[in-house]
Amino acid sequence: MKKGFLFFTSFTFISLLTFTSCKKTVQDAVNNSISSYLYTQLKGGYWTITRYTEGAKDSTTLYASWRTYFNDNNAMLSYKSDTTGKYIDSANGSWSSADISHFSCTYNTGTQYPLTKLTATWVVDPNGTNLSNKVSLARNVNGRADTLQMLKH
Repeated sequence: MKKGFLFFTSFTFISLLTFTSCKKTVQDAVNNSISSYLYTQLKGGYWTITRYTEGAKDSTTLYASWRTYFNDNNAMLSYKSDTTGKYIDSANGSWSSADISHFSCTYNTGTQYPLTKLTATWVVDPNGTNLSNKVSLARNVNGRADTLQMLKH
């Protein structure tokens, strides 16, 4: 009887370890696949900011004439044009997406206003995100909820 109980306990423990390990492996594979898809989608075309709020304050107009390109090697280029389409300002930066729920962008221009306001790690909001052409992001800054929405062109 003791041998049977010991066998059952050992079998159950090994089964739980295997199941837990497999479940994590499957979830990691799904996250990697989605991250790869997000990475691929970001790179095609350019993106515009369609909504940017700092708490209750809507600051979308600050970005009305800016376009952003997400390039290979996590390089990012944003440029501003005048009404004729002539480039009047630009900024380089970097971006990353470690997993589907987090998106990070950093502008390497130091004090390039208003782009410095976007330098942060953002959390992807799945309710406002359609990975083919729309990304909705959120962050919390000292208790203030900020939102950023981008549209692909």
